[in-house]
Amino acid sequence: MIILALITLGVALTLYFNTTLLKNIKNKSTPSSEPSVQAQPSPISDAGREPNGSAETANWKIYENKYFVFKYPPNWFYESPSWLPQEENVSFFMEGTKADHSDGDHKGNEVFIFGFGAQGDTVDKIRKDYYPNAKEITVASRKAIKISESHVIISISSDRIMNISGQNLSQILATFRFLD
Repeated sequence: MIILALITLGVALTLYFNTTLLKNIKNKSTPSSEPSVQAQPSPISDAGREPNGSAETANWKIYENKYFVFKYPPNWFYESPSWLPQEENVSFFMEGTKADHSDGDHKGNEVFIFGFGAQGDTVDKIRKDYYPNAKEITVASRKAIKISESHVIISISSDRIMNISGQNLSQILATFRFLD
């Protein structure tokens, strides 16, 4: 349980620092680059900002594995860390960057992450032990808890959970569905 809490904390901190870094990079962009961005209308929010819910996901890419499917922004790509089970732990990165996975004390550059928890973990137990103020929600008809605006834990089965953290979380969760 302590390991799960440390992983969750590490993911949350990583995403916070990456969001701050992306905002700083965006603020440092030159004025000559802004007209080209404005000249190309886009139905989605900037990747560095949390969407307001009005952006459309029609042109988003689709991620699918044997468990679930969801849409994600077209300027992201994904990769699984080599040291974790494939399909159960996937990190998303901004196109044009090299994938740098978080690991322990190392902060990576992920913009969105999902990972399955240990066998035996439940949403109720995690909430009781670590996040007593978390809000109970439903994601794709599954019980879940919302830890923050960028972190949700979903019940996958009676004894398995999945952590999801990152940018555009509310829009991604709106497209999320399980395949069972």
